[in-house]
Formats: sequence, C-alpha cells, structure tokens
Amino acid sequence: MAQTQGPPTVRRGPNAKAHPYPYEIAIRAQTFTVGATFYYAFADAAIGDYFKAVPDYYDRVRSLFLSRGLSADGWEVNWKAFEAYVNTFPNPIIQNALLTAIAHWDAYVSRLAAFVRFARRHVGSPGLAKKEMKALGRVAFLPVPEQLDALSTASGAVFPLEIPSVNSLYEMSLVRNLGVHCEWIVDSTYLAHSRSKQWSPGDLRTVAIAELEEWRVALTDVISATSRSIAAKYATAPDFIPSP
Repeated sequence: MAQTQGPPTVRRGPNAKAHPYPYEIAIRAQTFTVGATFYYAFADAAIGDYFKAVPDYYDRVRSLFLSRGLSADGWEVNWKAFEAYVNTFPNPIIQNALLTAIAHWDAYVSRLAAFVRFARRHVGSPGLAKKEMKALGRVAFLPVPEQLDALSTASGAVFPLEIPSVNSLYEMSLVRNLGVHCEWIVDSTYLAHSRSKQWSPGDLRTVAIAELEEWRVALTDVISATSRSIAAKYATAPDFIPSP
C-alpha cells in the first residue's frame, strides 16, 4: 500500500524564532486547498468545453466506459442516475470542490490542535477549564469562529485576522453543512446564521466560482495567520512527531 506523503520538511536553525511544525502543516493545507478548488474548477471548465466542442460526446464517453469494463446495462443505469443528479444539482463540481477544501481545513486545524496540546506541556501556556480542553480536543467539529477561539485560548496566541476572512470561512462552513446534511437545500438553521440574504427556505444553495475563490483566499489567509502565531508562541517546544 502506498504511503501517504507527509508535509514538506521545514528545518529549524539553532536560533529559530518559530517552531517548524505549524509551517509544515500550513504549507500542506494551503497547497491542497488551492489544488482542490482549482482541480474542480478546471474540471468544470474542461468538461463543459468538451461537451460543446464534440458533437458526438455521448457516444465517445459511452464507448470509453464500455472499453473499461462497464456493461451496457450498467451504463444505462448510471447515465439515468447521472442525468437526475445534474438536473437536480446544476453545479455539483463546484459544490464538491467546497467539500474537499473544507476537509483539508479540518485536517489542518486538527493537526494544529494536536501540536498545541503537545507544546503546552513544554512552554508556559494559559490554564484551561475542562470545557476549554474538551473544545481543543474536538476542534474539527466546531464552527470556524469557535475553532479559532479554542486554538487562541489554549495557546495564548493572538491571530492577526481580518474580520472578512473569518466571516467568509464561517459562511463556507455553513454552506458545507447544507451540502452534507441537507443536500444543499436552504433551511432555517442556515438562514439563522448566514450573513447572505439572497436565499429563502427550500432554495438550492449553489456555489459560484467567484465565491469559491473568495473562500479559498480566506482559507489561505487564516491558515497563514494561525500557523505563524502558534509557531512563534511555541518556538522553543521540542520537535513534534504526530501520531500516525
């Protein structure tokens, strides 16, 4: 089985003023969130252009699938389901880009929280109540503002974040929750928390490429700010080897 490639190595010099690990996971998260969002945007553009340029695209694609082992009956079943899916969700590629980007963000904050828990044992940090320790341990399951609060509270680091970036990430996570739990259908929970006023209950919450790019920029900004602050806070902590 192929091994998962780890984050790039960031070496620490003798007089380093920052711990390398937060930078390693930040580089990984930024690379993968950018790659994921652009991958789906690229696929959306490429597929649309192909369908427009190739008159017999249906027969070509069908032949390709059959040559790879799919039966004719299997093709018919899959194609009908595909038609139903794209007729219901008009931009699923971009919506899936959002889900993938959030997955890499969740992995990043989970790794950062694990590092903070480790580093607190070696560098003076704020005392935490039981509730605050619990929040740090389940940081990936919290709303974005609470994730940032949990990391800041546990480390004592102050994140130099722009409010628009935090708001964008929060909206991104709200839309992600709609996709995962409600098949993108706007509900009262989303409306109660979202700053967007263009949606009504029962609407299909679509995602435009420009909106996805706004969220991607916000992710990059927040990852940079949190990694820099925590790396500086725990510059003297020992090397951190995360659990597999």
